[in-house]
Amino acid sequence: LEDNEFGAAVQEVNGAIFVLGTTTQVDPSKDKSATPIDYPDVDITLFKLEPNQGELVWQKNYGYTGIDEGKDLLDLGNGQLLILGVTDYPEDGSLDQEVLLITVNEEGNESNTRTYGTRGVEEIPSRMSFSGDGQQIGITGLIIESGLEYPLFLRVDLQLNPELAPMKISFIEPDEPTLEPARGFDIEPGILDENTFIISGTGFFDIMLLQIDDQGIVGDRKFIGTDETDEVGGGFVLSETGATVIGTIGFIDNSMMILTQTNPFLQVL
Repeated sequence: LEDNEFGAAVQEVNGAIFVLGTTTQVDPSKDKSATPIDYPDVDITLFKLEPNQGELVWQKNYGYTGIDEGKDLLDLGNGQLLILGVTDYPEDGSLDQEVLLITVNEEGNESNTRTYGTRGVEEIPSRMSFSGDGQQIGITGLIIESGLEYPLFLRVDLQLNPELAPMKISFIEPDEPTLEPARGFDIEPGILDENTFIISGTGFFDIMLLQIDDQGIVGDRKFIGTDETDEVGGGFVLSETGATVIGTIGFIDNSMMILTQTNPFLQVL
């Protein structure tokens, strides 16, 4: 495990390109406190690139002792970048995987670091985005509890204080697991209300769109697919006219890309 980098997200900020990923090239200057378990050392890594030729300006690593993976990157619009990651060495010392948020400036210097999670539960984030009013950040991913997988939703303010703690998205019967793992969930700002998030993912082997309000309550939900095929949701783009969703549709002997459009009320066109 040496000198391997894996890309996850990219942002352009004030003319510079920032690329987030995961690396096994350990920064010797980073504080490495002792851990009771001999984990391989994997870090979140951030590159700053010159925009024209893509030349490297700097590379900096972040995280704890153990495995820390970069997942997503968000421009906070004030000279600050927000890094979303997952760590198995959270602040409470539980060694469960938890959500990790790190705020850095354009030179890669940290100003705020927080972890979120529950002891004995694995929280694995995947994507994040602003709410419609730009004052909160929504994070989606996967919760693993007692061997079962559920969609994850976490909401924080711009100072990284939790507005909603990591929670299961209860879009089916309470305590009933999803039939399809929640990996790959994407999150975007709500289009019907400034405090509403729209989440795209996979549920019951169909592409799924969910509305979640500022209290984490699931409202309307739509499933896109047929009984004869398996559909897996991917990324999507929202606008005032509706949503454009990309995913995969699987047949018995092959699969292909699927592109679906909805109106503002998430009804398929």
